[in-house]
Amino acid sequence: MIRAAARRAKLPVILLGGVVVAFAGVAVLTGSSVQRGLSLGFYAVGSFLTVVGFALGTRNAFRSAESRDVHGQDRFADLWETTEAAALLITTGLVLLIVGVAVDERVRLI
Repeated sequence: MIRAAARRAKLPVILLGGVVVAFAGVAVLTGSSVQRGLSLGFYAVGSFLTVVGFALGTRNAFRSAESRDVHGQDRFADLWETTEAAALLITTGLVLLIVGVAVDERVRLI
């Protein structure tokens, strides 16, 4: 169970690190503040992941759970895996949006 949680935690950690490196570099190159660049990066990537997750999740809502592919194999496992992936993308996107709000210098949380 710990291995499964660690495997699922890789995506958010890799995305968080990638956004920090990429958008901090872009902010430095453009002369903007690093905080502002990071917040825009978190907003952009978080929004993208959330929209893709919702699109992936709603696509499966219109498929039958009893549908079978050409070879007669059960596709229910595929539906479950894509629904799980959609939930992971939506959750990761929302976390990145929250981190973006927390990092944004224009927003005062306290």
